[in-house]
Amino acid sequence: METIASKDPRAHTANVRKEFRELIEHLRGDIRKIDEPKAQALFETAAEVISGLDTVLNITKKRAKTPGNSSNSRTRICRDTLRDFSRLLSRDGSK
Repeated sequence: METIASKDPRAHTANVRKEFRELIEHLRGDIRKIDEPKAQALFETAAEVISGLDTVLNITKKRAKTPGNSSNSRTRICRDTLRDFSRLLSRDGSK
């Protein structure tokens, strides 16, 4: 992972999200290389979980940019993001 000297959380978030996307691609690529169904399921599950974390970081980033959201409202932003992510998971689980 790239080391960033910046104190700006947006730079660190972008760096982590880049690493998430690379790891997701790697996991899904490995699924095609292995024959063991349980290992394939594990890798796909890991890719989905990391994809969910990436979604949470993206939603949180968008909420933090919304006018009226200051650093004092971080708790509310995190709570609202997790609530919305839980709803997203519930919807995806019903497919």
